[in-house]
Amino acid sequence: MIHHIHDKCYTVIVINLPKTTAGQWSIVLTIVTPIPFFVGSALSTTSALVWLMLAGICAGVAAPILGLLAIIKYKDTAPLVYLTTIVGTLLMLLLIGEVVFSHN
Repeated sequence: MIHHIHDKCYTVIVINLPKTTAGQWSIVLTIVTPIPFFVGSALSTTSALVWLMLAGICAGVAAPILGLLAIIKYKDTAPLVYLTTIVGTLLMLLLIGEVVFSHN
């Protein structure tokens, strides 16, 4: 989108934000996912570490699921929803690969 103001040309970048609640939550959960891991790595209490890691994993798993729901069911076309869904799905595949295949 190009605007002309007083013979000067300005380019405006417009980011299409999600319109659905599922799409918005997908983005929020993707942003929030690493926070419990960073906080948990600084703690020495085992029970707090376990709960924070579990919260991070749950947020990381929920984000692409909500993104897929927003894309498929509610037809959300926001690029950020597509990005969070792709990144979250790849991270879930990495997590599944770490659990299924041992490093022995």
